[in-house]
Amino acid sequence: MDGRREGGVSAALPPALGRRPGVAIIAIGWFYERKSLPAAIVVAAVTWALPWARTTAAETVAGQNWPRSEPNLMAYALVASTAVFLVWWGIRNLSRPLVNYGMVTFALTVMWFYFSSVMDKLDRSLGLIVLGILFLAGGWALEHTRRRLIARMAQDPMELGTEGEA
Repeated sequence: MDGRREGGVSAALPPALGRRPGVAIIAIGWFYERKSLPAAIVVAAVTWALPWARTTAAETVAGQNWPRSEPNLMAYALVASTAVFLVWWGIRNLSRPLVNYGMVTFALTVMWFYFSSVMDKLDRSLGLIVLGILFLAGGWALEHTRRRLIARMAQDPMELGTEGEA
């Protein structure tokens, strides 16, 4: 079998045919813009690894067994670390859109984690109160950090440890 067994359910590897378009897209991107290769490889690797970052459980309802799958902590860590990498790569290459994309990806990952893992464990009203506080504080912190990074990129690229690549 090609996959890893988890909770009685097999996660089969993606077929070779499914990977070829992704490899072709990365190759074309590398041909046109060589600086895009590391970010494309990281995103492709996370996309490939994400289906295995899950937990499979079975519930018995009315005498029937219902398997279900949900992301585990590794899934959130993979996506969040990819977002941090995209921010870092955007700073290194002085790319504001990549910094913005990484910040939005990180915020969406936190929201995904909250709705998938935390809100299920809280009472609905308490969950919504905590969600509001998280959105206000987290949104302010992310926007403050994003603006500071963009301003530093515009001021002095050498201060950020870049080679001055545009």
